Amino acid sequence: MRNAYIVLIVTTLGFLLFLLGDYLAWFGTSKSTLLDYVQINFKIVDEETGALLMHAHVRCFQKKNRNACSEVKSDKAGILSLKVPVHKIITRSHLFKQGETMVETEDPELHIMFIHSDYASPVESVLTKDLPLLEGKQLTITMPKRMVQASPEPDGESQE
Repeated sequence: MRNAYIVLIVTTLGFLLFLLGDYLAWFGTSKSTLLDYVQINFKIVDEETGALLMHAHVRCFQKKNRNACSEVKSDKAGILSLKVPVHKIITRSHLFKQGETMVETEDPELHIMFIHSDYASPVESVLTKDLPLLEGKQLTITMPKRMVQASPEPDGESQE
């Protein structure tokens, strides 16, 4: 009976030592690349009235990447959601996730153009390294009215 307790204690200590060693990455780590998406939400409002705008769209671009994000259908009125693909390097030991880093893109800035037929199209720029900080947050974008060109004189006749 006494030997059974000793075996149980030694086995438990060995298991705990293995857990500690794996947590501290004594037995090595492996790295893998993962494609993930960061979702960012925007509240689109009129610059003058502050009213929510419907039917706005977005276009994202970077150097050598003309389509750097995709719109996601939002269930909330006036909220525009987009997903930006990012590559992450995951460092793991046998049982634990040790770390996660985002792979830098060639162009460190993501340019986001907000498009609406009745408004000018402002462009906001976000550093790609800051994208994880924006995950799930709601940012407000104010849309200025589109400048209307003056119509020509009604006569249409020129005097010489």
